[in-house]
Amino acid sequence: MDTERLSGKKALITGGAQGMGAAIAKHWAAQGAAVCVADINEEGIAKVAQEIRDAGGQATHFKLDVTDEDQAIAAVAHVVKEFGEINLLLNNAGVNKPTIFPDTPKENYDFIMNVNAWGSFNVMKQVSKQMIAQGARKDYPYKIINVGSILSREAFLDVIPYSMAKHAVLGLIKGGA
Repeated sequence: MDTERLSGKKALITGGAQGMGAAIAKHWAAQGAAVCVADINEEGIAKVAQEIRDAGGQATHFKLDVTDEDQAIAAVAHVVKEFGEINLLLNNAGVNKPTIFPDTPKENYDFIMNVNAWGSFNVMKQVSKQMIAQGARKDYPYKIINVGSILSREAFLDVIPYSMAKHAVLGLIKGGA
């Protein structure tokens, strides 16, 4: 593995307390990036950040509810305070509560749409503002990665709200490009 590939890069990773987010945080740190592991699960992000530091990487963590604008602004400010800038975003936070379509409670629908669609938009918006304020970079263009799903192109009866939310994320990806 090229341990210098991301040397000098500063990343914010949402949904970083477990699963794919935690794995990517560790991988990017092993490649030289300084990473901020963000998630609503404070115990999980503290653990992942410590594991990165124990392995010789540079990491911090930030408790983040991606649906809260003020918290997203604060997360970006935290990355800039800790690392001096932000030039990578992995917008990975997401939730699902599978239920058969006619039985889906409004609360489930709202929660899934709010975290997946609005949360992705919210964090990308705040990170984009910071990247614009930092100015253009020729040596390393800024990168924003929004995690979608095969369900942004497919739909199944028990995950319709999730599929709708991931369709919205696909729109965000296309619009932001």
